[in-house]
Amino acid sequence: MKRLISLVVILAVLLGCLTFIKLREYVIASTLQAGYVVQEPWQQKLKAYYYKVFKRANVYEFLRRAYYFFGVPKTGIIHIGARYAEELEYYSELGIHNILWIEADPSAEQNLKQSVAKHPGSKVAMFAAADSNGTIDLHVTSNEGHSSSILTPKLEKYYPNITETKLVTVQKYKLDDYLSALDKQQYNVIVIDVQGAELIALKGAIDTLKTIDVVIAEINYTELYAGSVLIKDLDTFLAQQGFTRVDTISGGYYTGDAMYIKDKFFVHEQRCGDKSF
Repeated sequence: MKRLISLVVILAVLLGCLTFIKLREYVIASTLQAGYVVQEPWQQKLKAYYYKVFKRANVYEFLRRAYYFFGVPKTGIIHIGARYAEELEYYSELGIHNILWIEADPSAEQNLKQSVAKHPGSKVAMFAAADSNGTIDLHVTSNEGHSSSILTPKLEKYYPNITETKLVTVQKYKLDDYLSALDKQQYNVIVIDVQGAELIALKGAIDTLKTIDVVIAEINYTELYAGSVLIKDLDTFLAQQGFTRVDTISGGYYTGDAMYIKDKFFVHEQRCGDKSF
């Protein structure tokens, strides 16, 4: 028994030492990494390591690169497909004060508003972001609505346990029409996860995209929903609006997440190479 306890203690000490060394290497590597336009606080580097290992927080990783590598200002975020505002922790950690949460499913409204109640910069809007105004049917799914979409689900091949449970008629708006001119100055990042309807939403935001610096979107390599946008089409559309895809994290061979940066920020990347920034 004593031998077993001693072995456990030794293993715990070794694990602690290895963790400390890895964290130290991570912080040093992040600090010395060429190309960062804005210095990232070391506390955030440690938190980023935690998020990356334990939470696989793609949005957090993308935003870190946008803010510290490209020098995108921390103005505000429009999050389309908010559900219960699970990303609020990441946004708060990065010091983002202005956040507009857009969610289409009425059944999520109460939980969403409760989730952001203690964040004074958060606003909630209940509608489906689309390329026209009016109403539309929302296909609500069995996994507490997390896979709900204005497109018809085709999930049986990849997610056989997720099924459509009902249709709900919801309001839809073009982001260009919903946002005032002042609103458009308060947000410079769009995070969008609307289950294949990303292009439909972004086509209703042509004017809004003029003041947006970063788009972080769910991407698809195959149709998980009828008529869902594929990554090549999203690339083409956003390129026409002055964005380039700079980072991609694939959660499988059929889906993932991507970050698009407004082309004006690439001057920083060029300066990083000759260290003239």
